[in-house]
Amino acid sequence: MLSSSWDENHEDDRLQSNLQRSLARILLSLAAVPLPRIGAFRLDDVGCIHLDNRPLSTEVIMQENEGLPLRVPRYTTYTRADDFVLAQLDAFDNRLLHQPNTVTSEIDGRFEIAGLAGARAIFPQMLRSDLRSGPFVCSLTDLHRSNIIVDNDWNIVRIIDLEFTCSWPLEFQQPPYWLGGQSADEVDHDSFGSFYDRFVQILEEEEELLTTRPAEKLSSIMRRAWASGTFWLALAIQDPMIFPQSFGIG
Repeated sequence: MLSSSWDENHEDDRLQSNLQRSLARILLSLAAVPLPRIGAFRLDDVGCIHLDNRPLSTEVIMQENEGLPLRVPRYTTYTRADDFVLAQLDAFDNRLLHQPNTVTSEIDGRFEIAGLAGARAIFPQMLRSDLRSGPFVCSLTDLHRSNIIVDNDWNIVRIIDLEFTCSWPLEFQQPPYWLGGQSADEVDHDSFGSFYDRFVQILEEEEELLTTRPAEKLSSIMRRAWASGTFWLALAIQDPMIFPQSFGIG
């Protein structure tokens, strides 16, 4: 597991380059297959895969495991990125309503409610209008270091635990926040910017080797997402613990 050698070697430039180049190739491979809608994959009883399940996230699973009601039926999929974003925000709102002990104080509660109200107004406007209705792409939404198997040179040889793999908006195809060595609620624009730029440069190098070129390069989409703040949007809607910090940064 990458996590077993990360603390000791994450500042090694050669290992980081190998890791990021492997990851860039994986993201390019996934982005090369456009999907018609946002959702999760279901394997039926005869072994066929269908894209007809709601987009699973850790928040959806946590709420169900904790007995909190969800307003997202199992076979709900989305054909617009803004509808998907608003549905994710509804899940955060639902947690506040049914699990008020997550709020530590009145001030904290006011901040959470104000953040959700602001996010509903702002987040849909941060999405590119030409990408709101697709294409969507297969995304590894649970890509943490213990799910990545590497060789001694940090080339990726396996990715495991794919249960949270979903079809997501193309703008949400982003490098993982932990490349900078910080936890999710510690990442900020200044500390992560250089790591982000390095990854996109490696991605650009890999794009030059492709025989089939897309209408717009993934590296270009990532650079625009960083400039517009969409990177923080994608990070914020994945976890209620990340949301307040990411919303404040973005």
